[in-house]
Amino acid sequence: MLPSSSTDFSSRALSIMLCRMDETAARKKHFFTFSLDIVDMSFMLVTTNPKPTDPPFKDYFFMFLKPFERDVWLVLLFGVVFTGVFLYVLEPRLSDAAEDLKSSNEHGSPESLPAALKRHAFGVMDLFHQGWLLFTIQENYTPKRWWTKLYLMSWTGVIIVMVAMYTSQLTYFLIIELSSTTAISSLEDLISSGKAVCAMTNDEDVSGYLRRNAPSVPIYAINNLGEAFPAIRNGSCVAALLGKAEIEVELSINEACDMRTVSGELNSMSGAYSADMHNCGEYPLRVVDATLQQMRETEEIEDLWSEYITLPSGCVGKLSSSTESGDVRIKIKQVGGLFILHLAIASVCLCGFMLAQSRKGATKVDGPSISASKANAVHPSKNPSSEWD
Repeated sequence: MLPSSSTDFSSRALSIMLCRMDETAARKKHFFTFSLDIVDMSFMLVTTNPKPTDPPFKDYFFMFLKPFERDVWLVLLFGVVFTGVFLYVLEPRLSDAAEDLKSSNEHGSPESLPAALKRHAFGVMDLFHQGWLLFTIQENYTPKRWWTKLYLMSWTGVIIVMVAMYTSQLTYFLIIELSSTTAISSLEDLISSGKAVCAMTNDEDVSGYLRRNAPSVPIYAINNLGEAFPAIRNGSCVAALLGKAEIEVELSINEACDMRTVSGELNSMSGAYSADMHNCGEYPLRVVDATLQQMRETEEIEDLWSEYITLPSGCVGKLSSSTESGDVRIKIKQVGGLFILHLAIASVCLCGFMLAQSRKGATKVDGPSISASKANAVHPSKNPSSEWD
């Protein structure tokens, strides 16, 4: 049976003939364990709802860097520089540095790229500038060769995806994260914060769980459920470790609507309730067990419990389990495939450029040899010996 309105639920007991079982060898054999859970007492964390805040200026100063992790920023920087150098090699189009690549000697042979950059003080800056303009889609670049066109198509696709991801993440950090904060969102956050957790230390299950899973977390002892929410509000602890059913009951009577559960069920407390056969005998307990099983099969227990823990009308829509993740920044593994695909396309473009250059070089080598053979050819109308005169 479920607790009535006059039942002290904080005693962790069910009404009538059910009581909490103490797991001792001397008493365990005298208890009748029910074959199904009556109330779910799995441990959960409850803490305050996010509250609007006014962050200081220092929190906004480097906010524009927060959407991406450091590795992503480094890859983007490399992509910008690589694009400038890559296009400089494939199809030179830099104002000042391109002048340095013109023929600089009487034979008309062009300078190499390193030589041009050495003579041009701002050559590297021009390369970075061109790559940045292409990244921000401000450069009116009109390629003439197919490999340059293919590379720019790939680079533009990378730009579109990265800008969209950056914009969405920056919006999240500026509007959601900075405007609302919560103490913790998981047991890991509680451990890393080093702040106290409220718990009923007289319950060995609770204290034992904290010793095993969070030994470094300070514990603020409370005697009953009624002390949990006030202790969180006055700062004695940042969260409370309670049973799921206890939290549901407390939330159902919390008119302030300032608390919520976070993370999820931390363990499973199935079979946590039994009854003392010394008090009522085994037969009545088996009758109760069969009755409860039938109620569970017909979902009557769930219906009764859901009515018992109905949230106050003013809290509907304000209390929910947290689904926040510890770090929502874009990681390199999330965009690694995009850059690998772009690198593969760049390799194809480079192969096309090198193939064209090799053909051009072959043409220049074959040209003089053909001319020489024609010059040394013997014409029938001429006397061969006259060629030496």
